[in-house]
Amino acid sequence: MAEFKEPSFKQLGSSLKLLLVAEGAAHVYPRMAPTCEWDTAAAHAIVVEAGGEVVAAGECDGNGKLLPGQDWRLALQQRQPVRYNKPHPLNPFFVVYGTRR
Repeated sequence: MAEFKEPSFKQLGSSLKLLLVAEGAAHVYPRMAPTCEWDTAAAHAIVVEAGGEVVAAGECDGNGKLLPGQDWRLALQQRQPVRYNKPHPLNPFFVVYGTRR
């Protein structure tokens, strides 16, 4: 967030924040707290169709922390999309980006 000049923050549900990025009303949404597949799957599809992406930023331990040995910066560099329909419904941490220019 330090890279943005005067960032603003909104308190909304995760799916609504993804939709703000898809709409272009927000540029990025970092989520570094637990969510489940049902919280984000539909909005993720809309982000992708709008030209954005939802990138995994490391696996969550279920208590709001990265699993030991994981580096969110490295995970973002790998640009792996969040995957669904896993054995456990917990999402990894993720960052939502709007259309890249």
